[in-house]
Amino acid sequence: MSDPVTSSPAGTPGPTSEETDRAVASGTRQALEQAASKYNKALLIAAVGGLVALIVLAIFGYADAGVLLCVGLGLGVINSMLVQRSLATSIERGEPDRKGLTLGMLKRLVIVSAVAFAIAIFYPPHGWFVFLGLATFQMLVMTMVFGSLVREVRRG
Repeated sequence: MSDPVTSSPAGTPGPTSEETDRAVASGTRQALEQAASKYNKALLIAAVGGLVALIVLAIFGYADAGVLLCVGLGLGVINSMLVQRSLATSIERGEPDRKGLTLGMLKRLVIVSAVAFAIAIFYPPHGWFVFLGLATFQMLVMTMVFGSLVREVRRG
């Protein structure tokens, strides 16, 4: 099966290595821009969803649960922003250090989980809504951003 980026009709010279690199970089840039757009939409959906949940839960007398759900969404936002900052810093340095990135992500996961667990313990019976908000945000970002990237990679 021929690769449209590297193949050429018989008798004509194929693209140079530089042209191929530019085509790949352009496709990568486009995929990243689309992922960033989807991430911003996920933030907006999380904010609106959190506000709606807070209002609905407050109407039914569970305003504290709504606030805790929004705290969980906020923890998810903070965690994802820290991940982005870590990745950007790693890329600026050159070759990303996978071990360092993995350890950093594990550290953040432990810290975010500990904060969520502490809130759940100190605010019974609705403290578990923090985990619900955190999980909701993570699933929202995963489905919107990574789904978009997977579709782009399959196309390219």
